Amino acid sequence: MRRNKLLWVPLIVLLLFLSACSGQEVKSNNNKINPLEKEEPNVSMGPQSSGITEALLKNVDWTVEKIGLNDKPVEKLQLTEKGLLYALSEGTLYEIQDMKKVENISDSLKLSTFYILENKEETIIIAGGSHGEIYRYSTLDKSWIQSSVDTYQAPISIMASNNVGDIYVGQSSKLGGGLWLSQDSGKNWTKINDLTVRGIAVHPKQNNIVYIVDKLPYISTDGGKTFIKINTKANYGVLIHPIHSDAIYHASSIGVDTTDIQGNISSYMQFYLEGSMTKLQLNPQNVNQWLMGFWNYPYGTGGLYYSENHGTIWTQVKGELEDKLVYDIVFSPDGSLAYIATKSDGIWALNLSKIK
Repeated sequence: MRRNKLLWVPLIVLLLFLSACSGQEVKSNNNKINPLEKEEPNVSMGPQSSGITEALLKNVDWTVEKIGLNDKPVEKLQLTEKGLLYALSEGTLYEIQDMKKVENISDSLKLSTFYILENKEETIIIAGGSHGEIYRYSTLDKSWIQSSVDTYQAPISIMASNNVGDIYVGQSSKLGGGLWLSQDSGKNWTKINDLTVRGIAVHPKQNNIVYIVDKLPYISTDGGKTFIKINTKANYGVLIHPIHSDAIYHASSIGVDTTDIQGNISSYMQFYLEGSMTKLQLNPQNVNQWLMGFWNYPYGTGGLYYSENHGTIWTQVKGELEDKLVYDIVFSPDGSLAYIATKSDGIWALNLSKIK
């Protein structure tokens, strides 16, 4: 009889363990050590913090507000230091003042992407057209000027700038592609290579380091003159945190590979969610706080996901943004708000300061 009682002990322990492992949040699979742990002691890459995160986020009241462009698809957002939000919807560029007044500023132009440069005197918008055009707009004269650039008759894919105002434009199409550089805020352009380009990231502290993405990611250490392949298949985009810039994040459909500045892989993680990533963004004031769009295309489910521990565990943002396809995410400069662009339901603002 005593032996039978002893046999129940390991069975009870096993049941308690299985019960503790269940939860609503989705954990990531992390391998190796992320270099950011040396820079930021609060970065947690292991499962030891998952129980705390689950307890804190299980009953969050997500504070979400509709901003504008109701029932419209919004493909891209950018927020200026002055608080103006710009949104690209169905080829039209809108300026949103005080998060209420929406104004069409691109007239009848058909745009494919845009990028904003700011200085003390003016705000400059560089925009790509649906047939390879590159336009320049200044808030001083409020007019669009088309640049003379030898591009393919296909949409401009992507734009990015460094901290001294140099701006890169990439194109990727069936006809071909290339990477162009302007060093005078978009007035004149020089083609620097023929690689097809779907993504660009310029290092925030070292202007000569440029990353581009096509079928594979590449790195340039000479301002885009030459590029070397990076040994990762993650080709959804490149992210660099403006403060902790020693780690370069290469996004794939289901996770992130991390490299050092030279492109050497230091860690990788997989997000165990149903579907694939549509957008990933890092809070500029908190390297641990990430937002991600994830979507299950066959079933039309997913939405916005939140992590407060460097992508280790993800919690879905419930409420208005649930089952909405996320196209773009931008943070306010202080990191307290996130603006979310959706496929068919306009722009939303998520108040991150309310998350307790």
